[in-house]
Amino acid sequence: MKRILFSLATVLTLLTTSCNDGGDNNLYFQAQMVSHISNVAATPDDPGKMRADAVVYEVIIDTKNMKADLACNVILPDGKAGTVDVRGMALSIDSKTGGYYIKQTGDSRSQGSFAVTNLAGVLDLNQSGVSKSRFSFIVEKHYQVNATLVDLGFESAKAVITDEGTGTSRTISGCDFVFNINPVNGMSTVSITGLDYDGNIGKTRTLVYDNLEFKPCYNGYEITGDLLSPKNDGEATLAKYKLKKFKATLQFLNGFEASYSIDGIGDVKVAQ
Repeated sequence: MKRILFSLATVLTLLTTSCNDGGDNNLYFQAQMVSHISNVAATPDDPGKMRADAVVYEVIIDTKNMKADLACNVILPDGKAGTVDVRGMALSIDSKTGGYYIKQTGDSRSQGSFAVTNLAGVLDLNQSGVSKSRFSFIVEKHYQVNATLVDLGFESAKAVITDEGTGTSRTISGCDFVFNINPVNGMSTVSITGLDYDGNIGKTRTLVYDNLEFKPCYNGYEITGDLLSPKNDGEATLAKYKLKKFKATLQFLNGFEASYSIDGIGDVKVAQ
């Protein structure tokens, strides 16, 4: 299974731990996430209207009764706004992350203005930087919502670099791409780690590029940009790694792929 890397610590916060009079432990979480909203019947050839929003998800975990509540706001692609408030969902330990798996059942109560079905997700408590926290659900029978954290990235990707002058190719494994996506302004930042563009052993570095365009696409997001210079942090030599014709497709379940070129280096193709 492909692994997805999230920057969790800055966006998922345990705000309170309390014990009520009944003695059960309630944990309250608040997470800034990105909601991708599309028609349930969407296909690659006919994706229909889509939108992406920055949304605060609130989750209450009842560790005594193993129940969970989730609430957030949703704006549909047609502009209709409403609330999601599902209570009494089944809670279990997620074996892959050690966090919690949440699932809506027939006993759950949907109390928001939008009817909600098929709500399920993982709340990962791992604070080491690797997280798989995400939610998915259907609202009003016709709209699929997939929620991910705002820092969405991919670890252990493989890059093929084709030399500009000779046409020869070499492969680098173990590189990481992290995208900070902002649906409010339609922009994104990408951090690229572990790529040795010049073929010098041990000369890998982390390069960060701002002002990439972001938009939702079928089953994920598309990130594009051209003539992007990295933040040099005072190191002038990094200026030569200017990205040209950058395009990345981030998919919820199938990893990601990216392509771009760098003058004097060549073409780069990345996939996970």
